[in-house]
Amino acid sequence: MTLPATPLTPAGLPPAPGSTSRTDVFSLSTGCLTFTWPIDLGDANAEDVGAWFDMMKAKVSKVAAAAKTPPPPPPPPTGDSGSTPTPSQ
Repeated sequence: MTLPATPLTPAGLPPAPGSTSRTDVFSLSTGCLTFTWPIDLGDANAEDVGAWFDMMKAKVSKVAAAAKTPPPPPPPPTGDSGSTPTPSQ
């Protein structure tokens, strides 16, 4: 599947002077995905981020699948609508 998405900031662009973080923006047809991370991210934290990405991929997939699922039909009407006359005593 080909996505109609292009990165807004090319990978490998150096951070602004004095900045302590980097940001990448990925443009999607439905909006932008932005990710910001500290420049001095260590190996252990990078592994944690990788695990978090895996969780986010699963979460995004569930949301996308739910968006494709049509809502259930409304329940059939039940009870009396009040238009039937009550018997007199």
